[in-house]
Amino acid sequence: MGRKALIAVLAVLLAVTTADAAGRKAFKSSGFTSAAGINRELISHAPLDSPSDPLNTYLGTGTLTLDRDHDVSHSATYLSQDNGFISVATADTLRIESAGALIEGPTTNLTHFSEQFDHVEWSKIDVSVSPDNILSPAGTLTADRMTVVTTGDGPTLNVSQAGDLVFSASWFVKAGTTADFRIREENYVGTVAAFNLATGVVVSGPGRIQAYPNGWYRCSIYFTYAAGQTNAQFKGKVYGDVGQYLYLWGAQFEVGGFPTSYLQTIGGTVSRNGDDLTVPSPASDFGVSAATGSAYAELTPLPGAEGSLGVILGSGASFVLANWGGDAAFYDGATLPTDGDIVANTTSRIGTRWSGSEAGIIVNGGTITTGNFNGTLNLNSWRIGSNAASTWFAYGHIKNVKLWNRALSDAELKAITQ
Repeated sequence: MGRKALIAVLAVLLAVTTADAAGRKAFKSSGFTSAAGINRELISHAPLDSPSDPLNTYLGTGTLTLDRDHDVSHSATYLSQDNGFISVATADTLRIESAGALIEGPTTNLTHFSEQFDHVEWSKIDVSVSPDNILSPAGTLTADRMTVVTTGDGPTLNVSQAGDLVFSASWFVKAGTTADFRIREENYVGTVAAFNLATGVVVSGPGRIQAYPNGWYRCSIYFTYAAGQTNAQFKGKVYGDVGQYLYLWGAQFEVGGFPTSYLQTIGGTVSRNGDDLTVPSPASDFGVSAATGSAYAELTPLPGAEGSLGVILGSGASFVLANWGGDAAFYDGATLPTDGDIVANTTSRIGTRWSGSEAGIIVNGGTITTGNFNGTLNLNSWRIGSNAASTWFAYGHIKNVKLWNRALSDAELKAITQ
């Protein structure tokens, strides 16, 4: 390619880039794009992905509010975009991660010494513990090295808990000279899952594995205790030849079929309340109408939470967006679901509309599911990520919540969700 031709190509690329940047800047300030004109009636946009001021919204006259209290200062955590470490969030501060705002329900870490595996509360069989050996996922020198002494086993903990519930047990683990790690429930059900820390996969059993920076993984299992089974015992097992080792940090045992954000414990259990993110006055602040409108949001469920029940946008009496056991759903007295469109480790782009006697909902540009709409949307205080009673939490990352003051067409719903 000649010099003149190359200059011409670069000029075109610069023009396109400049135009795109200008367009994105205009959308951020005014709330609409020119593409197909589908956002001209956009009345509110809450990106929920800006670490600097995540509770601000574009358009509308209101701001979002967050209420999340916790036991102690070292409670609610998140993976910081600034340094890549698990960091502590202050009370009532929205936790922004790379996938959006982290919204979770309440939980309690039932372990007492979540990072001190040399403590007597953790019984050790066939392994030795070298405490505070390397940097943990929090960037602190608090991760312990577990070395095989004879056949290899690991730290074991007995926990008193209520029966007839689903529980999950999790550890942050990093490969050393061995990459074979397993978690086992010892006392009742005998559930075991095996993990390969070299490849980052679950080898066997009902396990989940999630990658973290600097070679760390969060490994977890889930199991159900029957009524009367109230003395749990779970174990992190290190497999390898004598002298081989790996690293452990951050054990968590909690109610629920999947692990939530880590809670540090030092001598006792620690609890975190749910993230109650509120749209104070949907009608007056954001122009939402009970008669006609449209909504959009992006949901990335936590691993294991894709099949849970959680409101994405709405109130207790009605919601316009929800994860209904793996289906995207709209509800105004009767549930209007899609068909199993919310899956693990995937961002679902969900759009909905309501007008007249019909409502419609769509996920990722697929088929629009329609049903009856009775015009009774509750326009009291709405929540993003939960219902007003704080019982149905989305358990995942939410961002780009948008509201329109008219019902979008089929073509427009497909366009915004593709």
